[in-house]
Amino acid sequence: MASILLVSYHYAPSAAIGARRAARFARYLTDSGHDVHVVCGSMLPSDTSDEAYSGLSPADRSQLDLVHDEARVARVPTRFPFGRDPSQDTADLPVAERMWWKARAYAEALLPMRSWEARWGSDAARQARPLIEGGQVDLVIVSVPPGHVVHESAALAHAHGIPIVADFRDLLQPGDPIRSGRRRFPADHARRRAADAALVDLYRISDRIVFSSEEAAEYAKVDCDYIDAGRVRHVTNAFDRVDDEVGGTTGHGELELVYTGSLAYGREAQLIRLLAGLGAMRSPEDPTIRVSIVGWAGREVSTAVGEYGLGGRVTLHGWLPRQRVTEIQRSADALLLLQPPGEPGIEMAIPAKLFEYMERRKNVLSLAPTAGDRVVREHDLGVVARDGTPAEVADSLRELARVVRERPVLPQPPDVFSSRTTSAEFGAIVESCL
Repeated sequence: MASILLVSYHYAPSAAIGARRAARFARYLTDSGHDVHVVCGSMLPSDTSDEAYSGLSPADRSQLDLVHDEARVARVPTRFPFGRDPSQDTADLPVAERMWWKARAYAEALLPMRSWEARWGSDAARQARPLIEGGQVDLVIVSVPPGHVVHESAALAHAHGIPIVADFRDLLQPGDPIRSGRRRFPADHARRRAADAALVDLYRISDRIVFSSEEAAEYAKVDCDYIDAGRVRHVTNAFDRVDDEVGGTTGHGELELVYTGSLAYGREAQLIRLLAGLGAMRSPEDPTIRVSIVGWAGREVSTAVGEYGLGGRVTLHGWLPRQRVTEIQRSADALLLLQPPGEPGIEMAIPAKLFEYMERRKNVLSLAPTAGDRVVREHDLGVVARDGTPAEVADSLRELARVVRERPVLPQPPDVFSSRTTSAEFGAIVESCL
């Protein structure tokens, strides 16, 4: 039996993909006979409410619960500068509150203060220090997102000769060199430079570096001179429990295509190109396709809906409680996967959203060049779309309608992506370092 320290900002009972993965693996390690300690972020208000669990079956909830004695879980609160949570949705705030939020954002960008990520990283390392310096830890696992927050804990372990396994399977991927471009404010630029330097050092000191796809792993080996190719491995993210009963299609010759999630990092432009293709479908023979977007959509999306004459065919829901999001996914005919090309760190990752979609057993329309498209194509999970022109998008939508008619419900997803299989694969990597 080994004593293992897991440092992860995200953790149960949050239902976020990074939290589910960390909790799932902590459970696996505990069931395998290891002594597991966890340093994680404290639960945000949404995590402590029933909403974090809504839409999940009792079995799902049990899987996300703490895996062992709460005394072994150190929850480190996040100290936001000026108390401003940068992820807060300000669209519906009163004008005065929104202006106060923006004023604090500018102050944070202008003043030479530590970011909330750096603050949390130091606080987490302070919690980990007694275990590491007291010789109570045989191995440290760090889960990277958000950003470089786990570097300080990893550096402390490295200084004491403790092996480190770095899990890069979520937001951050290989090929993130220190950025040379300047940001708008010098203080903000300095924080970003420090974060990039910490991230690159984390690559250097980790005994194993785990990415989410074989494309990401190969890219790291070839193109990232600060990564030792012999330390690189890949294990995909995973689905948890698959829907046993899948609802029927919309009917009446209509198809409901649903996207749930963020439109950041270029996804908004992808969505607008898809809307242009949908607007180009004018033939009486074309299928009637409706699109539902759950999540924040900017003015550009609303403008595109009007410009392409899609007012009666596109629904912009905004942010919804998790239970409602799950209901919309389950009632959809097909699910839209967006992952913009161009940035290797994004393009070469298998989108975590795809594993969530696998649980719904619905056909996927994939706009996720490289890794995401490969998985959809190889495992016959739907249609890999082209969006170079509106005509190409329209053809892809017609193909999706045909596939959904012929196969409205997918079989059980491939076992290679199950939580059981991926936990065992990651566990073998951990065992190789003990």
